[in-house]
Amino acid sequence: MCAVLERQWQVQKELLALAHEKGRVIISGDTVRLGEISAEEMRLISGSAAIERERSALIPGVTSLLGADGGGTVSAMAERAAPDESSALRKLQRELTETVRALRDANAANGELLDAQLEYTDIMLSVIAPRQDALNNYYGDDGRTRGGELRRAGFLDGVV
Repeated sequence: MCAVLERQWQVQKELLALAHEKGRVIISGDTVRLGEISAEEMRLISGSAAIERERSALIPGVTSLLGADGGGTVSAMAERAAPDESSALRKLQRELTETVRALRDANAANGELLDAQLEYTDIMLSVIAPRQDALNNYYGDDGRTRGGELRRAGFLDGVV
């Protein structure tokens, strides 16, 4: 079980490193690298899911062997395991918990950065080419194009 948890922790650490890089990439606006990071994250998440399936398959045998009450939790297994195994399980549990917490925080920060970037982009697009109206409806009730009353000049419409 320790070997599986160790592999899971390694994947989570890789995801955390990518999350930190992603924050820097979002700030710099490097969309090519952002796409590469997203692809790498998907690969790692897929690998993590495979490790989780492996861990889930091991749980019945380990809990049966240890006679662990409380199901297949790491804490329940650590209580019944030999001292060295128990110590290793508790350490891995702590490290995984801390890494997942840090990953969640980094992903939340990246979400806020992306929201800010999208808001900035929307503002800049509005300055450059303002929207005509909410429905993009340039025709009147009579089927003819509306006059210039809805048109606002944008930055690109100005005379240079």
